[in-house]
Amino acid sequence: MNNIKVLHLCSYYYGSKLYENLFIDLSSKLLKQSVYIPIKNNVDIGEIKEIDNCEFLIKETSNNLDRFFFKRKANKNYKELISNINVMDFNIVHAHTLFTNGYMAYQLKKEYNLPYIVAVRNSDVNVFFKYFINLRKLGVEILKNAEKVIFISPAYLKNTIDKYVPVNYREEIRKKSLVVPNGLNQYWIENRVNKSKVLNSNKIKLVYIGEITKNKNIHKVINDVENMNNNGMDVTYTIVGDGEYLNQIKSIFEKIKNKSKIRILGRINDKDKLKEILDDNDIFVMNSSFETFGLSYIEALSRGLPVIYTKDQGVYGYFKEGYIGYGVERGTSINEAVNKIIDNYDSISKNAIKVIDEFRWTSIGDKYIDIYGRLLENKE
Repeated sequence: MNNIKVLHLCSYYYGSKLYENLFIDLSSKLLKQSVYIPIKNNVDIGEIKEIDNCEFLIKETSNNLDRFFFKRKANKNYKELISNINVMDFNIVHAHTLFTNGYMAYQLKKEYNLPYIVAVRNSDVNVFFKYFINLRKLGVEILKNAEKVIFISPAYLKNTIDKYVPVNYREEIRKKSLVVPNGLNQYWIENRVNKSKVLNSNKIKLVYIGEITKNKNIHKVINDVENMNNNGMDVTYTIVGDGEYLNQIKSIFEKIKNKSKIRILGRINDKDKLKEILDDNDIFVMNSSFETFGLSYIEALSRGLPVIYTKDQGVYGYFKEGYIGYGVERGTSINEAVNKIIDNYDSISKNAIKVIDEFRWTSIGDKYIDIYGRLLENKE
């Protein structure tokens, strides 16, 4: 492990705690690492927490206009990088996004023969690959030249390769692709339940916690809840969150007959309160049209709640179907999935608790240490 020297390319470090959590864990394993964070001019990213065995290089590299010209911005990021580091101090590069950071890793490999692994994130697929058709060939080149490609779910891996990688390169890229999920906030690890929930099958309580957008299909779940109640079931639905679609959800709520079955609580940040809400419900439902992974599912699992998700999205494929919940086809009713969970509630709730260790940051860090180590072994 002591011979692993990682250069992290992480332009989105300040936008997410997940990178900080990963680097802290890798640091605890005595990994030597440096993190390059290119940012826009005059952007205040706040205080960067110091991490042992980890150096940060933060450089202002671009202006507002550069965001319209990918290559110009990318080359500015790269030029600033090689001007401020000794490339030969590192033996592995970890690019934390495919395009913005993967481009720099690709250049480092071409010029200095530094091996790299690259992660494919939401913006890579749903912004760059989707809308910047002129950059698709570059994206595939970055994937082809990577030693390993990291996805956060099996569904994301399959969908990305099948949709954006030419047929003649798919198997090559698939063989070196791995699934490594994001880690769970330590709060949910420390507060996970130790025994399965007990279900009162006469009254089923569904819950959603997250952003309120049209993509989340909350409006469809409200309709499903109405239908289930009309067909003799007793089902409630609690909605927690805020977002661009909240007013539309409130308008839908005003039109339904049995308002007592729907609760809209708005945004809640207090984790203790969120834990109480999860504990007061039976099934977590997030059947988004598109979902990269969704740690909200895993937070719910930590409280013993089975989950309903969308097939080919989010956590679909990470677990055997029926193990921690069920998937539904995009846009279809959740009724059947609810009934399946009711029939197998105890075993699914027990499974939910079992899987939480897979999402500890220590487990995620171990996976990356293994990836780095095997990569170096293969290069010797």
